[in-house]
Amino acid sequence: MTDDPSEEAARQIAGITLDPERPLIISDADEVIADFMGGFEAYMQTQGFYFNWASYRLNENIRRKSDDEAADRDEVRELISGFYVACIDTLATVPDAVETLQALATRASIVVLSNQPAEHRERRRQWLEGLGLDVPLVTNGGPKGPAVRALSERVSGPVYFLDDAPSHHTSVAADAGHVFRIHFVANPGLAPLIKTAADCHKRAASWRETRGFIEDDLAAKGA
Repeated sequence: MTDDPSEEAARQIAGITLDPERPLIISDADEVIADFMGGFEAYMQTQGFYFNWASYRLNENIRRKSDDEAADRDEVRELISGFYVACIDTLATVPDAVETLQALATRASIVVLSNQPAEHRERRRQWLEGLGLDVPLVTNGGPKGPAVRALSERVSGPVYFLDDAPSHHTSVAADAGHVFRIHFVANPGLAPLIKTAADCHKRAASWRETRGFIEDDLAAKGA
């Protein structure tokens, strides 16, 4: 077990009302609900950069158009910061994400857990609401295990975690091992570059497959 959630994440979690008897789905936002890479690649082009698609690591694959050299860490940070300012509430959605979550909401509570700049939380919450997803949003920093543990402790039913980053599956496995973990990378160019998380239970290629994994597990558990 690692540390507790950050003070800010803990405050947000404390403010969420969850039915303790219902199953809980904890979903990432970027690259799971929001088409992060599609939007980010387009934004990079407007700033004089491009993505090399050699691996999934941003620091190694963001390159300057001017000299074809890799962007340094400061440039990457500035690009990501500028992208969120410009695009966090205008991103396209991942195919079937909204419809699937709306369907699953009839059987489970849903919380979006996103490692995004906290200052843009309200803009993203309004974006989700505008899509028809009026669900709690928790902005996190660092490993997600502590936040998932804190959320899972609020319910007695099955809990599901969806994320594209293998490191977060490892964190959740360590802090909340009972949570059913689904590794899902939506972008078709990025997905082949990320190996299946060693600590996930299932790797999904689409939201339809994700829904199947969740519903099959719910049925097996009589939930």
